[in-house]
Amino acid sequence: MPHPKAPEEGEIKTVTVNITSDNLKVSEAVTDKEIGSISVDGGKEPYSYELTGTDADKFKIEEAKVKIKENLVEAKTYTAKVKVTDKNSKTKESTDFSLTVQEDDAPEITSITVTPEENLKDPVVVDSKVASLSAEGGTPDYTYSLAGGTDDDKFKIEDTEVKAKEQLTQNTYTIKVKVTDSKSKEKISDDVTITVAAGESDEASDDGPQIFVESSEKKEIPSA
Repeated sequence: MPHPKAPEEGEIKTVTVNITSDNLKVSEAVTDKEIGSISVDGGKEPYSYELTGTDADKFKIEEAKVKIKENLVEAKTYTAKVKVTDKNSKTKESTDFSLTVQEDDAPEITSITVTPEENLKDPVVVDSKVASLSAEGGTPDYTYSLAGGTDDDKFKIEDTEVKAKEQLTQNTYTIKVKVTDSKSKEKISDDVTITVAAGESDEASDDGPQIFVESSEKKEIPSA
């Protein structure tokens, strides 16, 4: 078998991109982040460098250092090559180097708050608001759903409000609520109590209007 042709004297033998950061989170893949360096064997200094390949426009070279040119916001694998030209216009290109950018870890939802309405009286009619909802942490927007409370079937959720699904009478009701964020993180509330108190009495009140009548008692007139 014929032997590989040896580089001619003065030729650039190899161009190596030494990647030190080949896997970054989106939040780490920022402008000017150094990800590696270039080493050249052969040829004659000084060298000039050029980026080539699929994602050459995402990187830049400064003093034989490979850096990110602009924030890399898309989670994917970026590839490019480095072409070196020496003082005598000899050239050599590296093999592909790559940088994999991954999504940042989604933050957890830190809390879910269910705030029951005060002074709910029997009867509570259908569609009445019985509680309000809020959440903190995670990644908005949030979606709320009922999550296995004893009386969940008597309620429904619309946006950030819990409403009566059927007429509610004097009683104590128990619900649970789950919040889900845009990154599919979830958190479930503890049991929440919705209290409906007795309604106003239908009996007549003693506090009606009081009518004052001027006395009509006759006075005797003494005789002369």
